[in-house]
Amino acid sequence: MTENVAPKHVIVGIDIGMTCTGVAICSPDRVESGKPIKPVVIQSWPGTDMHENKVPTRLTYKAGNSRILSWGFACPSLEDLGPGMAVKELFKFYLDKPILVKSFRQNPQAAPGTFRDVVSWYTDFLTALYGHIIGHLKNPPWLVDCNSTKIEYIFSLPTLWRDKDKVVGDFEEIVKEAGFGTDENCSVVVGLTEGEASAVSTAESLEHKYKEGDTILVCDAGGGTTDICVLKVNRIGGETVELMTLDEPNVLDVGSLDIDDAFERNAAECLSTLRPKYPQLSEHIAHQITRGAFQAIKTSLGTAASVPTARILVPGLPVDLDERVVLSRDELKAMFDEQIHKIFDFIDKEIQSLQWDQPGTEILYLVLSGGLGSSRYVQTEFTNKYSDRGMTVLFADEPEEPPLAVCKGLVIDRMQRICHNASVLRTRRSRASYGILYSERYDKNKHSAQNPIKNPLDGNKYAENRIDWLIHKGGKVTEDEPITRKYSRIISPNNPDSSWKDGVVISYSAPGELPLFWNEKCGAHVICNIVSDLGPRPNSAGITQKRKKYIGKKFLRVDYDLLAFIEPERLLRFEVMVGGEARNEPQTLRVEWTEGGEEGNEPQNGFYVGV
Repeated sequence: MTENVAPKHVIVGIDIGMTCTGVAICSPDRVESGKPIKPVVIQSWPGTDMHENKVPTRLTYKAGNSRILSWGFACPSLEDLGPGMAVKELFKFYLDKPILVKSFRQNPQAAPGTFRDVVSWYTDFLTALYGHIIGHLKNPPWLVDCNSTKIEYIFSLPTLWRDKDKVVGDFEEIVKEAGFGTDENCSVVVGLTEGEASAVSTAESLEHKYKEGDTILVCDAGGGTTDICVLKVNRIGGETVELMTLDEPNVLDVGSLDIDDAFERNAAECLSTLRPKYPQLSEHIAHQITRGAFQAIKTSLGTAASVPTARILVPGLPVDLDERVVLSRDELKAMFDEQIHKIFDFIDKEIQSLQWDQPGTEILYLVLSGGLGSSRYVQTEFTNKYSDRGMTVLFADEPEEPPLAVCKGLVIDRMQRICHNASVLRTRRSRASYGILYSERYDKNKHSAQNPIKNPLDGNKYAENRIDWLIHKGGKVTEDEPITRKYSRIISPNNPDSSWKDGVVISYSAPGELPLFWNEKCGAHVICNIVSDLGPRPNSAGITQKRKKYIGKKFLRVDYDLLAFIEPERLLRFEVMVGGEARNEPQTLRVEWTEGGEEGNEPQNGFYVGV
């Protein structure tokens, strides 16, 4: 398709980072057969004439005005803030209330705002981001027509949120409030975790180094956190690569911001000795230096540009004064090494756990990505440590590529699904167990922990709310390979309402500790009900008319298949078939939304297996 014609379909991958946000774009209409999928990142942003791969996750407000003054690169530096102005940043993880409270428990006065403030910051930032993305898509080379082009917005899921349905739900509401997915031909998905997306991007860009069966550990070291993801190469085709996760993605609260914090503390201590002499020095000078001159010094470590001693001029003083903050290379290395060693310990524990859980597993490649992972010094330290253990350490040659791995990975995975009908992460390990509630003919030896319930239609006693576990925590799940169960249900032939509900439950307990039946204390939660209906004139296939003994009362037995399909973006899709015909609207749920289920969502009774 030529680039002067509007595409029919566009994929937009969005990675909201602690310090910066990246956006990658691709269109199935513009991928040439036999050519690799190459997402393009937005590089033009308001507030700068430079080409920048990411935009700062930052907002400026003024007291008395609820609307933002500026965002991203257009935000002023702290020394340029006017009266009543404030810059809001580093709020990414504060959407999780416990993290917000825990972060400032010792000093509540230092909290940047309330939870409602955080929601407002997210909404305002995403609203500005949405407007810029739409403007970018309407211009060359995309020339998107918002009235006809299908646009999919895919957001990365912070690994810290992977089991927190309330936080993800709040985020999705904010995304919609900001304008994403409001048009009829647009959709929004919270997709892969950041570690998984980084792994997908890495696999696509470095697949020539892998062969089927290889095991890879991806370390995505970013600004605020470090994600670890272990994968196995299932298949490499002509234009596709398929990976399988061997363990849950894990996250460590360590990133490049910790290095910034260490330098800022040192700078503040140095500047405190100058304040008696220069009382005009702003209290924000240490932060200003950290976000300014220090960044170039930090990124130069490990390169030829690194100097033995850096002398940073203190801003805000008359030009004839030459006061400087001094930082030696050894001091800077110590700041890096503290974080690197924490990451090493994290990786070593992950490897030990994997080998304990899956003996014989040998990690051949360690892939480094993320903002901190783009540091030449970090790359050298990783290579020195893990090469001695027989691993090949891989990272992108260009320093700007590792920080873009997440937003590109989101797009690559979706594009491969569209173009080749196979996600990169097609086979995964489930993070929880999922089951279906059913009723079973009562057996006092088997069901002694339950009270029997008599069914008035057939006169038999049943143990209700038994759980048939379809998926076990840690077990493999594969897209497009349905899990099928056969169930039966008794209904009255004279009842005009021939619909029923199958309850779906979730548990995070170990597979050997899963409950056999549901009650409020069992540790499993009802998360949805699958609604099915025979319709006014049901096909007789799968439906048997029976007569109750001694009384002669008739009832119907409906035999049906329940199919659970694993879909991308961690969705389960359910279908119910009776006599080969679908009896429900296919229903989906996000499989990691788990905390307690919905209030008042009680299980539905009245169906049984194996009668």
